[in-house]
Amino acid sequence: MPIAAGWAVTFWSHIRGSYLAVASTGSPCQAKNRHGERCGGFAVVGSRFCFWHNPSDADARKLARKKGGKARHGRVIGPVGEVAPVSLESIADVLALVAEAVNDVRRLENSIARARCIGYLAGIAGKALEMSELVKRIEALEARE
Repeated sequence: MPIAAGWAVTFWSHIRGSYLAVASTGSPCQAKNRHGERCGGFAVVGSRFCFWHNPSDADARKLARKKGGKARHGRVIGPVGEVAPVSLESIADVLALVAEAVNDVRRLENSIARARCIGYLAGIAGKALEMSELVKRIEALEARE
């Protein structure tokens, strides 16, 4: 589907701390990768290149990468360093560890990866609870004998 000339993309700019509109001509970026394939982005107004390949935007790109790197790396969930050894000798131990992991993950920023991790951990907790019920039922049957 062709894109109309003169459209603009709006995104949150950490550089300016506000929404930033980047106007495009609708024509493809002329930059090519090492395999000779086109970039896939759209050229900004007044250039043959997209924001990421436009030589006149080098300083803005550098600042964007720097701020993006600071925003996405070096997260600390809680105390870092020595942690007490974990005992996994019972279902209760497993459930306690999974609960701790879920609470640690919930402190992270909301994302698809966070949601997947919580879902995975919840599945493990569900299986541990199911196993706990089976153990109780077996113990009750053995007590009758």
